[in-house]
Amino acid sequence: MFIPPGIQPKSSRLQRVELAFLLLVFAMNIYRAITQSITHDEAFAHNLLLHRTWPELFTTFTDNHHVLYTYLSKLSIQLFGLSELTLRLPSLLGGLLYLLSAFALARRLILSAWLQFLTVALLALDANLLDHMSAARGYGLGLGFLFASLLFMLRAVDKTPARNAPVSFRCLFASGAGIGLSAASNLAYVVPGAAFAIALAASLLYQSAPGTRIPIMRAWLGWCVFPSLIIFIGLAGGPLLKMKLSQFYVGTLSLSAAEDSILSLSFHRHGGLGGWLSLLTWDFVFLKVLHIFLLAVLALVGLFILLRLVRPRGNHPLSPGGEGLSFLGAGMFLTLGLMVAGRLLCGIRYPEARMGLLWTPLITLCALGLVQSFWNSSLLRRALAYPLLVVCVLILANDLIVLDVSHYENWAFDRSTRHYVDIIRERHRAEPTAPVRVRATWLFEPSINFYRERHNLSWMEPVPRSKPKGLYDYYMLLDDDRKLVEKLGLDELARDNMANSVLAAKAKNP
Repeated sequence: MFIPPGIQPKSSRLQRVELAFLLLVFAMNIYRAITQSITHDEAFAHNLLLHRTWPELFTTFTDNHHVLYTYLSKLSIQLFGLSELTLRLPSLLGGLLYLLSAFALARRLILSAWLQFLTVALLALDANLLDHMSAARGYGLGLGFLFASLLFMLRAVDKTPARNAPVSFRCLFASGAGIGLSAASNLAYVVPGAAFAIALAASLLYQSAPGTRIPIMRAWLGWCVFPSLIIFIGLAGGPLLKMKLSQFYVGTLSLSAAEDSILSLSFHRHGGLGGWLSLLTWDFVFLKVLHIFLLAVLALVGLFILLRLVRPRGNHPLSPGGEGLSFLGAGMFLTLGLMVAGRLLCGIRYPEARMGLLWTPLITLCALGLVQSFWNSSLLRRALAYPLLVVCVLILANDLIVLDVSHYENWAFDRSTRHYVDIIRERHRAEPTAPVRVRATWLFEPSINFYRERHNLSWMEPVPRSKPKGLYDYYMLLDDDRKLVEKLGLDELARDNMANSVLAAKAKNP
């Protein structure tokens, strides 16, 4: 018999299970950081930036310079030496911060025990999020700081004068610090950070008594906005002085294309529901269901906020968790509005794929917050909760099916790069010769050169970023370049069909 999630009380035992589950996820992230091959973008950023001096890093800007992440990874390498783990350590810590913040947000927003567990599982197991909880880029680190900031924002909203408590300066400061650190980790979080800071001000004003509004705005400016700007400018100001608008070329021209790219990285991966179905079926069935789900959540959140605004303060029949859901919804709509304004006024493209990493957990929180709020309302609202809940369960099932610790989906072609380099090292150990010349499809160039430095392979020549041709000792080939194996009569040493890559060597003399 189905037991409605809204009637089950919270359980301290279940919360301990949730924490144990999150620690297991974190352990999996550590395993991935240690074992998975370094990827093109990770290696490219390392090779381009991390050999520079600290003063150079503070005055250099490239689109690969995820400023705070670069600083932390350089510090990690200087302290512990170069390895996949040390390069990815800041991302691991950012992922841990995200997991703990997501757990605390779920506890604050969701009162039902089992609905809370579903929320925690969805927030932790999204495939795209998992990739960036260990990959050496600034997206996961920025998301961790942003979600920590959202947690303190909700605490600040819960301590307004309308609740007979002063505004918490500590919560405001922590919120601003999180925004500044998030934006310094990756510029993709500048707009969401600004949007949620505005949403915080609106929430504080809405719940405050008339005579307290000016002091509240002064506290918001002095303890939230000002610290966020100081932290952001202090960390990223030097590099940003070198920034040009032309460097913001990554992104999509439409919100629909941005949505497709984000959904694809989360759900349409190697395996999973997207793998069971044909590509045509994915495009016209599962993807469309997800699109409808996202639009429905946004529409229902908008309606939820509207209904709360027209109700007298203190009389919110759509609660519990109403303040938090209203705040998150307002921040999401403000983020969308600022992105559209940036596109229309400045030509800035919409964030795609990993640059839109925050949308999946935000939509998840709002969807399950709606399920909880609608459950104990009218029959019509309760009927709306069922399809939202069903889709969330299907998404969790897909997350479990596509779980894979062998590669990062955005860089699946690099899945076996580390293995290929290890084969070359073993062959060189058995038959030492120098120099060893390797040619590769250009996407492999940063990763191979990273491993040259990582393992001190002085006997291997640096790999150029050029099309592989001519006769050399080894070849790492991808896609169409694999035709060289037959064309040059090479010996195939290893193949990865999922990555569509091959390692080959010059044929030995008969």
